[in-house]
Amino acid sequence: MIKLYKTWRKAKQVFVKPSLRVYFGPRIKCPYLLGPHFIANYDVMWKTKYGEVRYEEPPVFGISIFKWCLVFSLHFPINNAYACDDHYWESILVHIYDNKSGTLKETIERMGIWSRFTKDYNRQRYFAVRPEYIRPELLKEYYDAVTEIDRDKDDLVL
Repeated sequence: MIKLYKTWRKAKQVFVKPSLRVYFGPRIKCPYLLGPHFIANYDVMWKTKYGEVRYEEPPVFGISIFKWCLVFSLHFPINNAYACDDHYWESILVHIYDNKSGTLKETIERMGIWSRFTKDYNRQRYFAVRPEYIRPELLKEYYDAVTEIDRDKDDLVL
């Protein structure tokens, strides 16, 4: 069975579908210990480190024959500066394996927030779970959760 969409299926009610990328060409970055022919079929590679879920590699299905290979892999569909493959897959993994209540708000809190000050001393907060990752019908819930988390963080005295 091909495992490409295995992890995403568990969180498809919340997250957008990843895009499929195809590579056909010479074999690159493959250890020769695998031999001239092999099939790679794995789901998202991840680990737990210091009690947190850490993303390693995207899901891949590949066939290699001699020096040629055909590889199918899943990646986040939109590439911009703040939305990346790592945070997309980590968000999904945290939502599935590290979210006790199963809510989007808890996933956002567990993934983390970082902030910076602009030149005019206004605070900007960035959330690791980006709105681009969330299905359109859940964006209102996402923005409500972000607003609530933002308000809770402002109440803290540093």
